[in-house]
Amino acid sequence: MKTLKKQPKLEARERRDGSGWYVLVTWGARPSEEVGGFPSQAEAQKWIDRSGATWVREHLVDEHGLAYDRG
Repeated sequence: MKTLKKQPKLEARERRDGSGWYVLVTWGARPSEEVGGFPSQAEAQKWIDRSGATWVREHLVDEHGLAYDRG
């Protein structure tokens, strides 16, 4: 299995229509993902701080078998 060294980037983003916030996960070698629907930037950031690392670990292997280095 190919291992990718670069860790994904998580950032709070406001929806274009102003209806709320989400977390953009930028993987680098695979398509970005949007996570959640948060009422505010603070709530999206709280999710990143509290749950982001766990979410990333649970999604390390993509549908193409590309894994991210856990180190």
